[in-house]
Amino acid sequence: MKKFKFTLEVLLKTNKIFEAEIKKKLAEIMARYFQEMELLSKAEQERDKLQEDYNVLVLDGTNSETLNIWNSYIIYTVKIIHDHEVKLKKIEDEKIICQEELQKIMSEIKGLEKIKLKQYTTYQEEYQREQYLEIEEFVLFQVKQKATILQN
Repeated sequence: MKKFKFTLEVLLKTNKIFEAEIKKKLAEIMARYFQEMELLSKAEQERDKLQEDYNVLVLDGTNSETLNIWNSYIIYTVKIIHDHEVKLKKIEDEKIICQEELQKIMSEIKGLEKIKLKQYTTYQEEYQREQYLEIEEFVLFQVKQKATILQN
């Protein structure tokens, strides 16, 4: 009897390679996400510090020209924060799409592995059946030989 060969092995291997690529892509997305979160956090801290300094300047009676410059810095920092939030949203959307792709490919792999197991079980049953038939045939041959010998 031939060795067991899964008929969809190429598809299974291809899907496993694709799964590894998706996991790598997801890891890269997560690295970008955490990096962007770090940048957002730093920008928010900078904004808070600028706001505190601005409040101190107001209380100290600093002239309006200096206050306008500080205000411009604060507005610029707020824009940077907004940009980071937009980038984070895009990265989150990418992450969701990648996770959906990963879930889909993993379910395909699981299905293929179930099919492979079923085919292997069928192969094993057929192999055992053939082994049984060979043994039965051998026993019948032995019985016929003994019967022939006894008749002579």
